[in-house]
Amino acid sequence: MNHTEEDAEIFDSFILIPYVIKNFERDMKIIEKSPFKLKHPYTYLIDEAILLARADLREVKKEMHLKGLKMWHEPTASDDMFTEFVYKCRGYEGSMRYMNANIKKRVGEIMLSYLSQAQSTKQYDGKLRV
Repeated sequence: MNHTEEDAEIFDSFILIPYVIKNFERDMKIIEKSPFKLKHPYTYLIDEAILLARADLREVKKEMHLKGLKMWHEPTASDDMFTEFVYKCRGYEGSMRYMNANIKKRVGEIMLSYLSQAQSTKQYDGKLRV
């Protein structure tokens, strides 16, 4: 292992935040097509959570660039139970394997965190965004 604990946290965020955004976007489409009478409270909160997640992902990418960190998905090393990512860190190359069930659990926890932040930091301004 040629990366620090801080590097590992950055790699985790780089892997997990895109899953979070993808899940929020998928859920938004489902809600928009649903028979809910009042969709806006849900879509507003999810939209705010997506904005927070995208801002965090931008910061993670900046941090990776500054530290010279690179990471990519290694599809040939993935199976039903694990997904492998390859990283380059200060001239060293390595890999990290993630159990798919753990990815799903962590993504759910992060989604809850973003929804909580969106709910507590934003006050609805009364304007509908279409």
